[in-house]
Amino acid sequence: MRPSLFIGLGGIGVSAILKTKALLLDTYGQNGALPPCFSFLGIDTNQQTFSRSVMSKTAGEVSLSVFEQAAAHVHDARAYYRHHRDDMTWIPEQNGNYIANFDYGACSVRTNGRLAFIYNLRNIESYLHHPLHNLARPGCSIDVHIAFSLCGGTGSGMFLDLAYLLRELSSQFNIPIFLNGYGVMPGVFEHQVSSAHPAWDRWRANTYAALHELDYLMSLPADA
Repeated sequence: MRPSLFIGLGGIGVSAILKTKALLLDTYGQNGALPPCFSFLGIDTNQQTFSRSVMSKTAGEVSLSVFEQAAAHVHDARAYYRHHRDDMTWIPEQNGNYIANFDYGACSVRTNGRLAFIYNLRNIESYLHHPLHNLARPGCSIDVHIAFSLCGGTGSGMFLDLAYLLRELSSQFNIPIFLNGYGVMPGVFEHQVSSAHPAWDRWRANTYAALHELDYLMSLPADA
């Protein structure tokens, strides 16, 4: 078993790492506890996401502890955006109309997700310090698995910045990491929502934009 950090972005990501945690408990758990080579972190703009739990076969109800929850709430998001508008030219003018306080998530707007990440950058960074240092082993890299949806606002808007932050922390603390990303495509939701639903257009647009940005960044030199 390799040291592994499982990060869930947004509602879909948190659900994914909860199920992963339950499966690992059923496979490797002892007395309801996991080996110290596994760590988990959920990051979401919706605080209610962290009340979710799943059932495991051997350990009963499985949830994220308070140390595994990084809430990315934005206090008075509209005021924050107005104050920092000159630094947020990446937010299209029309998207400024969709900026809210994210009490119930990023409203399927990718720029909302990124704004929340930037606002909570130091808080998210501090939540990453503990598992990275705990998982560090001499001569061994850490596998970091990031689960998220490409369709919505939080995961789709945060995953690229999170990857860069992890790379920065890896260099800063001299802890080698190997990043793995798992992005959920719109097709996963076909059985839940009709393709005629208004949300589909936004989900497709978010997915296309996220993949387009990822493709561009992957074409840059490795040290860029």
